[in-house]
Amino acid sequence: MKKLLLFAFTFIGLGLFAQNTWVQLGAGTEFSAGIQSDGTLWTWGRNLNGQLGQGDNTIRTLPTQVGTENDWEIISCGSFHTLAIKNDGTLWTWGFNDTYQLGLGNTNNYNTPIQIGTDIDWVSVNAGYGHSHAIKSDGTLWGWGWNLYGQVGNNSTVDVTEPILIGTDTDWDITDSGAAHTAALKTDGTLWVWGFNANSQLGLIGATDIYLPTQLGTGTWKDISCGYEYSSGIKNDGTLWAWGFNGSGQLGIGNTTQADEPTQVGTNNDWTVIRSGAVSNFAINSTSELYATGSNQYGTLGDGSGADQTSFIYITDDVDMVYKSNGAAGNVGVFGLHTFLLRNSSKDVICATGANYTSQIGDGLTDNVLTFNCNVGDLNSVGLFTEQNDKLFKVFPNPATDFATIEFNAENPAEFILYNTSGAQVLMQKILSGESVTFESLEKGIYFYELVQEKGSVQKGKLIIN
Repeated sequence: MKKLLLFAFTFIGLGLFAQNTWVQLGAGTEFSAGIQSDGTLWTWGRNLNGQLGQGDNTIRTLPTQVGTENDWEIISCGSFHTLAIKNDGTLWTWGFNDTYQLGLGNTNNYNTPIQIGTDIDWVSVNAGYGHSHAIKSDGTLWGWGWNLYGQVGNNSTVDVTEPILIGTDTDWDITDSGAAHTAALKTDGTLWVWGFNANSQLGLIGATDIYLPTQLGTGTWKDISCGYEYSSGIKNDGTLWAWGFNGSGQLGIGNTTQADEPTQVGTNNDWTVIRSGAVSNFAINSTSELYATGSNQYGTLGDGSGADQTSFIYITDDVDMVYKSNGAAGNVGVFGLHTFLLRNSSKDVICATGANYTSQIGDGLTDNVLTFNCNVGDLNSVGLFTEQNDKLFKVFPNPATDFATIEFNAENPAEFILYNTSGAQVLMQKILSGESVTFESLEKGIYFYELVQEKGSVQKGKLIIN
């Protein structure tokens, strides 16, 4: 019987390795969002305009679940608003709405997800600074929101209150937005641009603002991304190109001179992903290496130096995807400078760097981060907040060395119990929230813990001791 019980515990414990992973992230201006593999949606950071969708305007310092639904599929964070698609093809929105960026026909802010219309055929969505675009399953492109410079693409400069069809083409594939310009790829690889062009962010020499999608060049592209007032793209041959404003070196061409047309970045031809943040630019190559250039204020690039770069420098490897922050303009420049990445080998944690003064990193703190911290949203240490059961539980650091601190939402003491992978109890200690447990007598390795609180509440997780 004892062997059977030990086997059962070991089986349950090892099952922790197969728990949720992060599948998609979004980074807005001072706030963030993520979707886990079980379809749940989580948000954190600034919440002044309800952009977290939590039903209030309270900041969240840790990833916090939005509602109880588990059917979220796609997330996109604008400057102060959020858009999402569920797996039934419905489109949802919440947050700041001063220029109709939510697409609901009014300018009311919403602090919980609200469905846009009744259509069930949305397949992709992009939230920009104050305007938005989405693509349907039939390949049509739709836009709405702030339109002062024609960035919606409907041949007008009047704000658009609800999603409207942009032209009649049915071959749109990818769209991305800067502060007031938009770029998109069609399924044939052609690149189209429109909107504000004061700093040549459209890449069309001599052009003023453009109110309709206009083809840029004759080449074919496989990825496109828009920064605040610049753009970047990867051609089908794997070469990297950039154009527009370059005051922080975000084009990566070795200087801070504006480029009025697409300019090749270096000579490499193995680029696969480009993500242009507000004033910081990120690219991934075919061997999953991440490179970055541009503004490094607050540590946005994640190289540890805090110094701006004018050429792409190596940051790290094993990168599956990098997530840029959409910035907004303030009286001291552009802000909203934080960055996320997910690694190929460990999608149960988020790696984050950059500005964190409104807890947009999601590590429970407000200290800016200069290098990628890969312990954010750790699904092994349960460093998350689920408001439905009002339990905050965090074990940190994890991995640990000699000790770990335990935090939970209760004034009374709880029992912290640690088991090895054979199911044998190796430690039990009564603690108060915020107290530490020492591991000096334990061997390095993998352990499983339980935090048993009064009234029978039990929290479980995995702890690594190095």
